[in-house]
This record gives sequence, C-alpha cells and structure tokens, in this order.
Amino acid sequence: MINLQDIRDTARDLLTKNEVRAVIGFRRGSRGMAAEPAFITTPEEADELVWDPTCVHNLSLYLVEDRKFLAHNKAAPKAPIAIIAKGCD
Repeated sequence: MINLQDIRDTARDLLTKNEVRAVIGFRRGSRGMAAEPAFITTPEEADELVWDPTCVHNLSLYLVEDRKFLAHNKAAPKAPIAIIAKGCD
C-alpha cells in the first residue's frame, strides 16, 4: 500500500534541500472528483499531493515538454525534476 504522507514528506524534503526544481504529481481536481497533474515548486505545496485510483495520467510526458522548452531557450536545467509515477509509466 502506498503511504500518501511518505510521498508528501519526500516531495517536501527534496524541495527544501533544493535537490529538485519541481515535483510533478497529482492534486485534487478543480471539480473535486478526479486527480489532475500538479507542478509543485515549493515545500508548502507538497500537502496538495494526492495518490488514488483517479491518478491515471502519464506524468513522464511532461519531461519531454520541459526538455523542449529548455532546448528552445538554450538553457541548462538548474536541478532535476522529480516525478511521482505509476509503475507502468
């Protein structure tokens, strides 16, 4: 079983130590039913993360978009991005 508090604590710790520039995970959607992708950039936002059966999107696809953005701007990433991913992703 996945412990949601462990996910939140790990995300908060990574951001606090500046080991990552963002954590991509899931938060409760604006309509309250399904989860939606969340881009967490501050330790305080880690409490918004959720993990349940409605977390269905493949979040690793956002890494491709980040790389395209960095390449277009000829920029180097300051730190990696963490992803809360399902085993099948």
